[in-house]
Amino acid sequence: TPTLAKELGSAAHETRSPRWAADEGDGSWPTGSRSGVDVPGSGAFTLIPGAVVDNVPRALTSPPVGRIVGEADSPGTVVIVLAPPVLAYADAVALVDRVTGVMIVCDPREVHRSDLERIREIISASGGSVLGALLHPSRRRLRRAERRPKSARRRSGGSGPTPPAPEPDTPETTGDPTETLGLRSLTLPAPRR
Repeated sequence: TPTLAKELGSAAHETRSPRWAADEGDGSWPTGSRSGVDVPGSGAFTLIPGAVVDNVPRALTSPPVGRIVGEADSPGTVVIVLAPPVLAYADAVALVDRVTGVMIVCDPREVHRSDLERIREIISASGGSVLGALLHPSRRRLRRAERRPKSARRRSGGSGPTPPAPEPDTPETTGDPTETLGLRSLTLPAPRR
């Protein structure tokens, strides 16, 4: 608001990029550390990096995961967990009643509507609620599309110019789902003179 901007003075107009607020290391987090990230204008959050595990049920009941769930029990706290499909594990379903909601992420070409209904029933029966479903193509599907691009002739009926190639300055997506779900840095090219 303009009134608040006046009270804050030059600090309200200062532009800063996201930065690490502090590194807090203690061994009770999954990888032994957590980092605060301050995003000007948007707030701050804590990033707790995970680790790849061989035994998912054991990891779900481990003290580090218990600590994350314990932190989520605090009022006003939001915890977002990016995980592979874990609803097949009874321990994962047991965690559903400790969260406010579950967001389902799936490939619309590989998951049938009846599967989504079954997942909703499992989550509801466990005491949770479904916030929604995010339809996201799998990496395998994206790679297949890159291998066999459709010809311009097939798309346009054989006439017309071919579509322009993407600019070399634009960031490329690799098809990795974490690109749309996590932080990533982007280096913009220097301005042309």
